[in-house]
Amino acid sequence: MKKLKSKNYLNHPKNQTNLFGYNKYFNLFSNLFEKKKLPHSILITSPKGSGKATFVYHLINFFLSQNEENSYNKLDHKIDNNNSTYKLISNNLHPNFFLLDINEGDDTIKIEQVRNLLKFLNKTTYSNDIKFIIIDNIECLNVNSYNAILKSIEEPNINTYFFLIHHEGNKISDTIKSRCSQFRLSFNSEEKNKIFEDLCNHYEKKFYALNSKEDFYYNTPGNILKYFFLLEELDIKHTQSLPATISNFIDNYRAKKDHEHLNMINILIEKLYNNICIKKDKNLDKLFHERDYILKKIDDLKKYNLDEKIVFSLINEAILNYAK
Repeated sequence: MKKLKSKNYLNHPKNQTNLFGYNKYFNLFSNLFEKKKLPHSILITSPKGSGKATFVYHLINFFLSQNEENSYNKLDHKIDNNNSTYKLISNNLHPNFFLLDINEGDDTIKIEQVRNLLKFLNKTTYSNDIKFIIIDNIECLNVNSYNAILKSIEEPNINTYFFLIHHEGNKISDTIKSRCSQFRLSFNSEEKNKIFEDLCNHYEKKFYALNSKEDFYYNTPGNILKYFFLLEELDIKHTQSLPATISNFIDNYRAKKDHEHLNMINILIEKLYNNICIKKDKNLDKLFHERDYILKKIDDLKKYNLDEKIVFSLINEAILNYAK
């Protein structure tokens, strides 16, 4: 089943000119690059909505724009709108950069896309032939794509750098992992809260003050910001109960078939079961099993358009358990 197009509430990472909260990681990677010690194949893992793709785009802009006018502002971690590298990458025209990602409406990265990458790798470029490749949603490579790209990741040219972006919780090949230097990026609740506040200011939004321990322990600033954008669009009050909010998203999904609503239901189900586990001190293994089963059914609904009636019946049963 092809994915339905959903509304974009946040700028695409390649168009994000501000980077929030990544100072320590930016300094680590930029120092490795300047000392010629940056690994050529890097697997970056963190939960979806952490900003890791934005981080990688900023790193690459810093690497490529050092000798340009309006070069990357490393002090403020900001890209100038007149930055030449930024303009070229934003328009998919930079000769030293290639993005491999899922196409709108697809479920996997296709072999044809990988072939285009292999052609790019064989082309001559300027700037000492340095090349940067982002493979976003690495878990979405299909079998043929995976086999075609493995050798390039395992044995990259001396001036070629791969950044593989992996959403934590999604399974990827152990072979891919073994061919890369792995970096897991993480933030504590206070750091996430600060990133969220910076994002709200950036988008000129004033959402209610969050309880960092509760709201950010299991979630990311990007997901939470998207959640509030959706609440605003659907005219749902943030003060209503968690079960009522889940029911609202179910109703809106049934009406619009927007996968963004399923994504939010997924996040809210995790929060619902976390709250249930806090209230109960028995049968926790059973509760974790129920949660994982529901999350898998939601994922199957997104991928294969399975019977939504069964999925939402399971969710309604979980809501009833929450109320007990």
